[in-house]
Amino acid sequence: MARGFDIIAAESVLLLKKSGKPVRLFCVLPFAAQVNGFEEPWYTKYEKITDEADEVIILSDAYYKGCYAKRNTFMVDNSDYVITWFDGKKGGTENTLKYAAKKGRCIINLNSGSEEYSGIQYGFSL
Repeated sequence: MARGFDIIAAESVLLLKKSGKPVRLFCVLPFAAQVNGFEEPWYTKYEKITDEADEVIILSDAYYKGCYAKRNTFMVDNSDYVITWFDGKKGGTENTLKYAAKKGRCIINLNSGSEEYSGIQYGFSL
């Protein structure tokens, strides 16, 4: 439920649901007040998505250092596939994808200019 790709992906899942596809949306929040500080239009989008989600899972009442990494680990541990938009930049996404690869998850990178980054092998790439 971060600004950008996460919210766009969640909106896509909700559109699929509305068209009758058998999909469910689970929103995993690193801490309860994650949306505080989001500017428009992200704030409104976030609120709408969490209202329409099948389930919202809140991992912590308050922010703490490392809570986003814990959220990413939780999502990988509870998924068979990891769908990403990864451009090769160092950071949380790269760390999450390395963890997913180590756990044997199928990684789908939607970044059309993607290549193999940092030893991460993708199950599918556009």
